[in-house]
Amino acid sequence: MYRLLSMGGSTKLQQEAIVEANAKFLERFAKSTKELKAKLSAPIPPVSEDFKEFEGFFVRPKETFQLKTKSKNRNKQRMEFVRHVFHVFPVPVFMAQAWETHVHFSTKIYEEQKTASKGWVASHLFKTKVDYRLWYICMATGGSFYKEYGKALFTKKESHIFLNCQHEDLTIDQAIVYAIAYAESENMGKALRIAKSKINTFQLTEFWREVVRFFARQEPDSKEEIDDIVDYIRYKQQETPEFTIIGKGHTLKSLKEKVEHWHQDLRRLKLIGDSVWEGIPVNDKEYSKKNFDGTIDYWKFTQIKDAKSLQKEGNAMRHCVFGYKRQCIAGECSIWSVTFNENKKLTVEVRGRYAFHVAQVRGLANRIARPDEKDLVKRWARDVGFQY
Repeated sequence: MYRLLSMGGSTKLQQEAIVEANAKFLERFAKSTKELKAKLSAPIPPVSEDFKEFEGFFVRPKETFQLKTKSKNRNKQRMEFVRHVFHVFPVPVFMAQAWETHVHFSTKIYEEQKTASKGWVASHLFKTKVDYRLWYICMATGGSFYKEYGKALFTKKESHIFLNCQHEDLTIDQAIVYAIAYAESENMGKALRIAKSKINTFQLTEFWREVVRFFARQEPDSKEEIDDIVDYIRYKQQETPEFTIIGKGHTLKSLKEKVEHWHQDLRRLKLIGDSVWEGIPVNDKEYSKKNFDGTIDYWKFTQIKDAKSLQKEGNAMRHCVFGYKRQCIAGECSIWSVTFNENKKLTVEVRGRYAFHVAQVRGLANRIARPDEKDLVKRWARDVGFQY
């Protein structure tokens, strides 16, 4: 009887605890619902409020603007307003990205100081903040893009190609690289491969513009081949800032041989140190799939945050990922190991400091990811908020 009474008392206490927890949950739910309703019912400012800083460039009064789209998408509303107040001349479609919300409107390029005795002085660079929205306004209102903005980055021929680029799937940064590559090669396929390589994520110093032209004069097989060589160049420049391939008689073949030797050296490297880094604030993620026979397969994405794990990844996958250690420590990129049922399958490179994107996906011995693997990485990127 004593045991039964004890169990009854325990059950009563549990029920009271459940009732109390439910009451607290309902209270929090009601409060959050009230706050959400208040937020949703708050008046949305007119789209013209997003453009106050550019009113001096309007070619038509904002008062005559009438929103025609029924979409509640703010970006679509903004572009409709842009076309009303700025457009006199057509603008490349990809330039619309300059007005999208939640993206970085500005990038940085370098203007090198040129002297008669030393040529381009790589150690004395002047940072210039470039706002792509101003580029857009200049194009739309009929200004001289080359004189106002382009000559810091392009030749006149390159500027003309950029302004007339019809590849809507390119980002603005990719279109810049495309213009430089196409002006040199006059080969659209080659220029697109170079444009979509990781060069478009760099600050385009004169050195990197010449690297783009170098690839344009060669015959790279793929974007991935370009990325491999670019990784090698970046690594060598970190070791020796004066390192360059320009004017050294390099060919694609000779650089590929150097890249292979570099991969071998990295795999043999033993003194890896105990470096650790914070990585990016994104949790590891796992996916499962049930098979017809009842077994379950697991894919897992794990961020690498220390030098030893990075070295193990490179050794196991037989590629050069350890060369990214300094960039990981500096916060320039993060490396993710992808396993299938606890067996290593892919290595993923993610770049960015605020808005992240998947820059590279490689399998064993640097092989390119298969279509099904790419689909999985795309799904993961979408789930964690990365661009692919």
